[in-house]
Amino acid sequence: MPPGSGTTAAESISAQLNWLVGIAGDVQGKTFHVANRTATIGRGLGNFIQTTDPDASRVHCQFQAVPGGLQIKDMDSSNGTFVNGQQITVRLLKDGDQVRIGKAVFVYRARGDFGVDYALQRKVAGASAAKATMMGGMGDLRGMLIAAMQKAQGNVVVAAQNMGVQPQHLLNLLQQHKVTPADWGGSPPAA
Repeated sequence: MPPGSGTTAAESISAQLNWLVGIAGDVQGKTFHVANRTATIGRGLGNFIQTTDPDASRVHCQFQAVPGGLQIKDMDSSNGTFVNGQQITVRLLKDGDQVRIGKAVFVYRARGDFGVDYALQRKVAGASAAKATMMGGMGDLRGMLIAAMQKAQGNVVVAAQNMGVQPQHLLNLLQQHKVTPADWGGSPPAA
């Protein structure tokens, strides 16, 4: 980052590659950061993006970062995967392409700054619930965030690494759940 650019490290992290923006169905209004990972969409719990749409297969399609963008591949789904209204087997997505799986529709954005990654929130919430179940308590995401910041002594980068998430996403979750330095007994987040 060039000196004097006025952009913080946390701000530059959020403008990343390969986003899916839900515009219809049960994903409407949700954003998903695929990044450089291989990710699947389907009804099954293990998918990066889970849909409850009955027209979607358990593992409906797969996204894979490739040179030049994001490739989508139908995983022999029952009802097909569509890009811009055409049924596909494999296709390299271009910025602005619409992807439809059942009633769930996404717009692919090659680069974005959407702030909230719904798949990450689901992952963190699921980890929190699993931990609470193992400990025999209810647990909550806010409590998990406070504990992570306490353990990292207020350092967002360290807390994010410990949680297996990007620092910007952790900052977004802290803000969304109204977690302040007073909650973890420290000063504002160090990033």
